[in-house]
Amino acid sequence: MLARSNGGTRRRLHVLSFRMNDPASPARPVAVAIRCLSMIVGCACLLLAAVCFAIAAQVFVQTGVFAQSYALVGLMSAVLGLLALTLARVWK
Repeated sequence: MLARSNGGTRRRLHVLSFRMNDPASPARPVAVAIRCLSMIVGCACLLLAAVCFAIAAQVFVQTGVFAQSYALVGLMSAVLGLLALTLARVWK
């Protein structure tokens, strides 16, 4: 696309060319969406871990039997939640 500048010379406008570090580039909203989604997923995983550990503790207190499945799901959920929150922190 050609346009006239103030000096009367013609210059070419690159309408669809973006730089990677340009704040107006289309990659920026994607990065923000990835950060927001990873924060939501991280918090949800940590909440699931807390619920699983609470259920495992309640089962242990009431029956004296260690609820290994709840504890393992809680542990995996906590690890995934921390990884997702780390991703949200370091994603640019």
